[in-house]
Amino acid sequence: MQNKILFLNTYQDKGGAAKAAWNIFILLLENNFSVKHLSLFGKDIKQTNNSRSLYKFNSIYYLIHLLKRSVIELYLKIRYPKKLKIKYSVSFSFGIQKIIKHTWYSEADYIYLHWIEDGFIGFKELNKLFSSNKKIIWFLHDMEPFTGGCHHSLSCNRFKQKCGNCIVLGSNKKDLSSKISIKKQNIFKKRNDIKIIGASDWIIMKVKQSYLFRSYQTTKIPLFVNTNIFKQKDRHEIRNKFNFKVNKKYLCFGSIKSNKNVLKGGQLFLKALIKLSKTINMKNIIIVLFGSSKYDTKYDKICEIINLGYINNNKQMSELLNAVDVFISPSLAETFGQIVLESMLCGTPVIGFRNTALENLIIHKKTGYLSKYENVDDLVNGIIYVLNNLTRIKYKNNNIDKKYILNEYNKIFL
Repeated sequence: MQNKILFLNTYQDKGGAAKAAWNIFILLLENNFSVKHLSLFGKDIKQTNNSRSLYKFNSIYYLIHLLKRSVIELYLKIRYPKKLKIKYSVSFSFGIQKIIKHTWYSEADYIYLHWIEDGFIGFKELNKLFSSNKKIIWFLHDMEPFTGGCHHSLSCNRFKQKCGNCIVLGSNKKDLSSKISIKKQNIFKKRNDIKIIGASDWIIMKVKQSYLFRSYQTTKIPLFVNTNIFKQKDRHEIRNKFNFKVNKKYLCFGSIKSNKNVLKGGQLFLKALIKLSKTINMKNIIIVLFGSSKYDTKYDKICEIINLGYINNNKQMSELLNAVDVFISPSLAETFGQIVLESMLCGTPVIGFRNTALENLIIHKKTGYLSKYENVDDLVNGIIYVLNNLTRIKYKNNNIDKKYILNEYNKIFL
């Protein structure tokens, strides 16, 4: 009898983690795995035999959810006035959904956890899950599951021993990160059979270093990218579709709330452009932004800007990545880099930082440029090098092949 697998992710179609989880779900579904996908919020509440969102984004429940989150953020701001402007999660449950009592949860043999923060699965639900006889697989989209609340540790190594003196909170030893890590430890110690999946060597290394997860079995399985969609197309034709000019160079950067999320490196990209403007003629450069309807107006003072806003369509994203000359990914903390892979499959070189998971994807000076970590000058060097030396690239990685990924999941679930 086939094992029943339940995917859990907070959002069905919002953000990189949601997209990644959905792609894996569809891959397994189309290859006869017995899978279902349950999320807290979705755009349309796709009520099908295999996927469901409990609430719509435009529902009163989502407004209540946002209010609750705002109260928590206000508390953190007041309690920790030195807190960095970086996402920090206080594990709480929305409460209404009662996930443990859901029929799909009861039927499942495997619970496949993805990004479950932001009010989906709180400590109470997590404790019940770890106290059950359900088989648990956890795909890590960031470091939060094994930290005291931060999603990426940056230069902090306290996740290796015990959280406290959190650099994100700007706090002392007995802070919220310490309390959260203790709660997690009390829950996680109930099970020693949890399987952790990471998409890169970088995140697997972090897991093995962490005091909360180091005893768990780890497996590296890359994210699935549909190469029937993300592939090289006629650049001339695609650029005409976007009304891109022949004699201009188009630099692309974007992510959800990239103008607010410090970890995405938008501030470093802006600094790099300012320095770049002192080196080359910016009249030939056009910056293409996406991910948010708003962006830092400082870009306008440097060169021409095209802001495409939020893109939630793989076909449109593939066309954009085919049309631009280079994709910039100055993320300070990347666990895989799905859009980086998508860009290179579309033939467009990528610039990113070393000491992140992008080292597993970008071949330096062949498919892009790996700049020194958090180094604006080398980011500029990367832009200049790629514009002068790389146009269309050919990228192949056997580890992202569909058969390889399916074979790895067969080992885990069948």
